[in-house]
Amino acid sequence: MIARLVLTGHRRLLAAHLLALSLLGAVLGGMLGTLVRARDAAAALRSAPLMTTHLLSRISQLGGLINFTTMVVVIAGVVALMLSGTIASFTVEGFAAASRSLRLLGASRRRVRAGLVAGVLPAAAPALVAAVVLAPLVSAVFRMILTVGGLDTRDLAASPEPAATAGAWAALMVLDALALWWRGRGLAGIDADAPAPRPTAAPLAAVRRRACAWGRPLALAAGGAVLVRLLREPMSVDRANAVPLGSALAAVVLLWALSPLLVRAVGALVKRAGAIGLATGGLLVAHRGRVCSLALVGSLLTTLGTTSYLLAAASSTVVQWEAARTLRASAWTASPVPRDEAAAAAGAGVLISPFDADSGWVLEAEPASTALLRRIDPAAMGAMVVEGQVVAGSLGDVTGTAVAADADGHELGERLFMHDDAGNRIALTVVALVNPLSALAGALVVDDSTFPVADPRAVVHRACALAPGGIDAVRRAAPSADWMTQEEQLSRITAHEATTKALTVASMVGPVAAVVLLVLVRGAAGLADDLRVQVGRLRRLGMSRAAVAGALVGVGLTTALVMVVISGLSVLPPLIELRGLLEGFGVDYPLTPPGGMIAGLWAAGGACAVAGLLRALRERR
Repeated sequence: MIARLVLTGHRRLLAAHLLALSLLGAVLGGMLGTLVRARDAAAALRSAPLMTTHLLSRISQLGGLINFTTMVVVIAGVVALMLSGTIASFTVEGFAAASRSLRLLGASRRRVRAGLVAGVLPAAAPALVAAVVLAPLVSAVFRMILTVGGLDTRDLAASPEPAATAGAWAALMVLDALALWWRGRGLAGIDADAPAPRPTAAPLAAVRRRACAWGRPLALAAGGAVLVRLLREPMSVDRANAVPLGSALAAVVLLWALSPLLVRAVGALVKRAGAIGLATGGLLVAHRGRVCSLALVGSLLTTLGTTSYLLAAASSTVVQWEAARTLRASAWTASPVPRDEAAAAAGAGVLISPFDADSGWVLEAEPASTALLRRIDPAAMGAMVVEGQVVAGSLGDVTGTAVAADADGHELGERLFMHDDAGNRIALTVVALVNPLSALAGALVVDDSTFPVADPRAVVHRACALAPGGIDAVRRAAPSADWMTQEEQLSRITAHEATTKALTVASMVGPVAAVVLLVLVRGAAGLADDLRVQVGRLRRLGMSRAAVAGALVGVGLTTALVMVVISGLSVLPPLIELRGLLEGFGVDYPLTPPGGMIAGLWAAGGACAVAGLLRALRERR
């Protein structure tokens, strides 16, 4: 009977409920379909009879696409889980009036809950159909977003994946049933049927009060002690990850423990700004703990994202500068230098060597991978390499198929086999070993004049030069190239690496930020529910709806301010430590946080806090 009542008497409520589930199922199904098609495409390419650099490059691209899509699907699943609870809450709230009537007629609480669940589930078939129909559209939009983000989706099949969508829908229905049953536990209907307080309620409340009373002092002491300990110890390479992350988290804990003082100070200040300020200050002082907890959510994301970027940028910068010090180069260029011009320059005492990166070969190894070759002039490069960087053999022996390789992972006399995209096979012999930290590391070093080029399009040109007269002498000897100093070259490479690291961290933080911001909205909405009593009192005192909204906006902006203060100050310890590390290596490069990403997270966090708090303006029915 109750299930029939849900189906017939609450059609709009049921339609909204199922529409939300259909959209969630379509989103998850579309993303899962893209993931399945990407995996199928990668598997098909791996089964090719001849592995080429093109296939390996595409397999690598699909691997990045699969990893990114998997992360997005997991995050979307978490968001769907949270939204399921929200959707169930709205549905239960809409069914509350009917539940009160049923309870007055003698229906048990359990029967009412079971009837609600039983009324929703049979009507889920249209939701499945809608999800299957909408999933291909979601998949197309998702592929477009991936393409805009720099991921190649051109060879992914556009066919729908009903199995993936049905699986996502089934999981959502299970979550929905559980959420309805859990949220429906409050459908008592009449005061006499409200559950009696448990005997342990008072002791538990006392425990919570003691935890709140002692939690912040303990956090203050622990965060301060850890931060002082980390900052007092000297920075080193082996502690380059643990110390910055540890100091950032310790600073977050310390500042969170101090943040109620900031909220109290802001509240006392804004109380002087008329009626709206008085209301804002009162709400801030009364709920400063909740405000600080909301700010902590956004602060953790911003601090960890920024610290991750600083770690990646500092590590890349140290590697680039340390590698550059293994070469005595007067000038660098990103344009090819003709061999006749390089030969003429050698007659004037200017040594010029290519430093090209060639990825047009496939290394016959398991699993197959592209062989990166470093194309050089062994004679000129031998004069530029700092003593001790060639740990065995000699660069002078590098010619034809005789190559140099990293000392880690290779040995003298080792035989390696490669082939080009046409299947032409070539055998290599390792005749020299280089320091894995040198500029020649990370590739097989070959003689540019005697080693064939498989694909000119796969060669990235660079060249370096050494001249007693410095860069001016190089420019006079080889005027066809655009030369720059080694410091300028390093700065350009480091700036490019910093931009790449920022985009990488932003792409990783973005999906996580969506979940964090949703949590922030839900947390602010929960605070808003608790503020409705105060809002009602303010309205009865004569404050207009706009004035109350202004007070709530003030609380939200204060939350954003606390988030800015906590995350902004928490980034300073790792920034100072990593800058000190770079200075210890003699790296003259300004390490700066990603301002755009930080500002975007701050703005989004503040907007979410304000949006959630404005829920307090809704009147109870």
